[in-house]
Amino acid sequence: MRLIPGIFTEELMNFFHIKATHIGLLLNAFFFPYALLQIPAGIVVDRLGPRRALVLTSIFLFCGTLLFTFNLGYFTLALVGFALVGIGGAPIYLCCSKIIALNFYPRTTSIFMGLTIILGYGCTIFYTLLPLLAHQLGSWLTTLLLLTLLNVPLALLAWYGLTEKTGTLQISTNKSYHGLKNILKNKEYWLLGLHSALLYTIVPCFLRLWAIPFFKTAYGFSKGEATNVVHVSIYGIIIGILLFSFLAKRLTAYKYLLASSAFVAVLAFYIIVYYPYLTKLGLVLLLFILGFAVSGQSLVYTSANLISPKDLSGTAVGFVNFISTMIPSTFFTFLVSYALDFYSIGVYTTQVYQHAFSAISIAIIGGLVLTFFMKK
Repeated sequence: MRLIPGIFTEELMNFFHIKATHIGLLLNAFFFPYALLQIPAGIVVDRLGPRRALVLTSIFLFCGTLLFTFNLGYFTLALVGFALVGIGGAPIYLCCSKIIALNFYPRTTSIFMGLTIILGYGCTIFYTLLPLLAHQLGSWLTTLLLLTLLNVPLALLAWYGLTEKTGTLQISTNKSYHGLKNILKNKEYWLLGLHSALLYTIVPCFLRLWAIPFFKTAYGFSKGEATNVVHVSIYGIIIGILLFSFLAKRLTAYKYLLASSAFVAVLAFYIIVYYPYLTKLGLVLLLFILGFAVSGQSLVYTSANLISPKDLSGTAVGFVNFISTMIPSTFFTFLVSYALDFYSIGVYTTQVYQHAFSAISIAIIGGLVLTFFMKK
């Protein structure tokens, strides 16, 4: 659901009669509760286990998508619906992390964490096909209704597909409190989260939200062509996660991988945005490289999982994910969307996009700098 504003940007703006800033607000309605609940969700997952937590998430996701779909034309209802989706989505990745921590050897953690993220990006590719489905069904709202109904089999799959064994390692409230306190005092968790947040700005602010409108304006693509081009970056992310996962299994110094990925990402992003004269083949190649470089961000979750005790893995990954999500998906998405309205005079030109995207370039450079303060 969090991809909907990027996929149906123009449809939403026309349906609600809103501007770019409002699209940023819609994303914030999802990401504020999603990010703020990462730490509480981690504690809940550690205490209840992933099975019960996933069933609860399905209930919130169903209610949120249903309210967003039947918004009756009121933007406020759409915001509330998206907020419920954010609440429901908060524990999902943490449940996966918990299952991995409880059931697999530490040396395979990077591989399984990577595969989990790949599944998420695989769904991203599916979601970018939604405009075609909407065209076949005659309405983007009908498409959202089908997505709403998908939550029912997901809840049943979580309840009957997972056993209690995956949630047996549960902890007391007192240990949860002291564990969280120790995590907050450890600067490595902060550095991992901040690095991930600054590098990740490319995904919510560019690839998921404004990349398609930008390519239509700067490169003259149709919406279908722009969507297909964005697909290439997702393929780069998927392949990159696989490679980084296997490299991480053989290396102990993750910081060099994190630094390299940030360096390559800022170079590729700068050329794509500030040199819009590339051939289609050149653009596709750079987008693949950009996605590949951004995938290095996935290693921060592996690092957080490995340096934390098993019984606190949900809380630790939740804290890192809180920082990783809160900064790029709330602050930067709103900042970029607001900058588009600020610099434009009713029309979003290539120069307007370039000015707004400068915040993303600065963020990636900041993430690169932070790697020099990390332990090996």
